[in-house]
Amino acid sequence: MTLFDEYIRFRMLSDKYLLNNISVPLNSEYEKGLRWKMCVKRVMEIHREICEKLDIEYTSDDTDEFYIAFQKEVRKQTKLKD
Repeated sequence: MTLFDEYIRFRMLSDKYLLNNISVPLNSEYEKGLRWKMCVKRVMEIHREICEKLDIEYTSDDTDEFYIAFQKEVRKQTKLKD
């Protein structure tokens, strides 16, 4: 699995936890919240890893060309995998 695929996977999981579209063993809001936070943390880590591998500065600035293209591809791949 590539870093990008892992990014998509954790991004989709975080969205599912946020939208309450996924069940957890204890089915508690606390557990869902913790799992969501872990997913978001991993998404950020993977984003940083991708930037390091590409030798570009990490950013989440909506005006950055790389970030715009990156998020566009994320949306595209997320729709394909849904």
